[in-house]
Amino acid sequence: MSLEQLLDASSIQDKNTPITKEICNVFTSNLKKISPLRKTSYKIEVKFGQIVKKSSLKRVTLGTESKILPEKDTRFFKMQVDKELWTEIRRNLEALSEKDTAKYEVRREETRDLIYQNFGQNIRVSENLTDKDVKPRVSKKKQVRDILVSNPSSGYDFKFAIAEETLVLTDAGTVKESYEIDQIREKKRMIWKEKESLFDIKLTEVSDPSKPNSVKFELELEVDKNEVMTLIDNNDQASLEKLIVTVVDKPNWLNNAAATS
Repeated sequence: MSLEQLLDASSIQDKNTPITKEICNVFTSNLKKISPLRKTSYKIEVKFGQIVKKSSLKRVTLGTESKILPEKDTRFFKMQVDKELWTEIRRNLEALSEKDTAKYEVRREETRDLIYQNFGQNIRVSENLTDKDVKPRVSKKKQVRDILVSNPSSGYDFKFAIAEETLVLTDAGTVKESYEIDQIREKKRMIWKEKESLFDIKLTEVSDPSKPNSVKFELELEVDKNEVMTLIDNNDQASLEKLIVTVVDKPNWLNNAAATS
């Protein structure tokens, strides 16, 4: 699947304005009046993948128009894109950043996440694989709200994910001794940013060393949470809706970037 095929129908706000308004309402209800201290722990991300049935792993498609689907126990969001598409996007973004280093910024990370479950809470020990002297980071991640956007005329759906991630004072050794490991994720990640923009683009190659043939490729956008929360706190609904339209339309911006590289 090509980049153009994936992003062909991504301007969903042009065809279905209620989606933008509904996302805006969800943001407002979940992010209003957050204390300054807690604001630093929030993340707002847009993830690419497909909404699939648990029973068959087949994609859920209801009609031809983009729409928000309610969460159900019978389906889940499978966050993954084709390797060819992922490679094409990475190559194009790297070319753009090499052309204009003053405008674009690229960071690379290699980490191992050891994920433990404790009474339904996700405790994560993150190890830096490129610098063994960096102390492992222990954190706890809580899902605040997911918004599943079905986009049947495109290759992939979207998930808007609001989460709260806080540091845990327990050291990594104690976590490893106290809890049973649930998952291992080794990640090679490129984070690409147009300076002074409201988005980071994350391209991640993920594998589980305990499972053969487990490599998968992930694409996500991280939205500037401070900008979103400021608009909400100021009751600036119009500007928040414009920002969400930009978030929804970001894949088309990626498509344009690919075309000009």
